[in-house]
Amino acid sequence: MARAWLQMWECANGDLPECCVVCGSLEDVEFFGREMEYRPKWPLSFLGLHFVGVPLVGAVLGWFTERYNRVVLTKLPYCVDHYHYWERRDQRQHLGILIIAMGWLLPLLWTFAVNNNARLGNTAMAIAATATAAGLLVIYSLGFKAVHVADIRNTRSLIADVHPDFAAAVEEWRVRKKGDRHMY
Repeated sequence: MARAWLQMWECANGDLPECCVVCGSLEDVEFFGREMEYRPKWPLSFLGLHFVGVPLVGAVLGWFTERYNRVVLTKLPYCVDHYHYWERRDQRQHLGILIIAMGWLLPLLWTFAVNNNARLGNTAMAIAATATAAGLLVIYSLGFKAVHVADIRNTRSLIADVHPDFAAAVEEWRVRKKGDRHMY
């Protein structure tokens, strides 16, 4: 997959070539507006400290993440096959979260019902761990290759995991637009 630097006004206005961001198709392209969040990766480096018993790190991580998140308004081109791309991606993420939650909740409820205590046995822990792995697999099966904002610099944003044909079309479109401007 490719990356394309886009000006913020290009993203917001949909002033882009009619080439699908996901597959590079040039037929039946429509522009779809969406808010995309940019989350910097460096606050995630604190996450390991949270798991080794430093609970304050979770609060710091949450504050940094919310403090440095930015929302980019995009109006990107999608073909008919990928027009519902974001809805399918969101549904898959919600399904993964539900699998993880049920994987932990059901063994806990079963333990309460059978033993009247909150101590999970080895089988329950294995079920919960398997559900967590399955839920994460469902969440990230599309998420790793999803179109997203990878970086923001001043008035530009880096849209990552776009189709290489879209990235090439953006470059050609800019050259053509720049040439048209100098003709007059």
